[in-house]
Amino acid sequence: MSNSFKPPHAAAGSGSSFNPQLGPSYPAFDDLPRIAHVRLPFIQLIYGVSRATVWRWVREGKIPAPRRLSAGVTAWNVGDIRDAMDTPRGPK
Repeated sequence: MSNSFKPPHAAAGSGSSFNPQLGPSYPAFDDLPRIAHVRLPFIQLIYGVSRATVWRWVREGKIPAPRRLSAGVTAWNVGDIRDAMDTPRGPK
């Protein structure tokens, strides 16, 4: 079994600002600027996992922790997520 951790993400290089799985209000991940923030449903989609798995991976350090933008609003920085996808990480 491999120690590297590299979850899947949305199709790269689509060139489209429309994500058919989420609808027109969600742009393709590759089209978002690094400074953008995305919420939990978007993270679930690009990794293809449940919300419980997202939070487990945050606790385990496999993906970056989200930022609290305001009371009741937590989001992940797109640049941080891209960096995590580009860095193979094994379970701790």
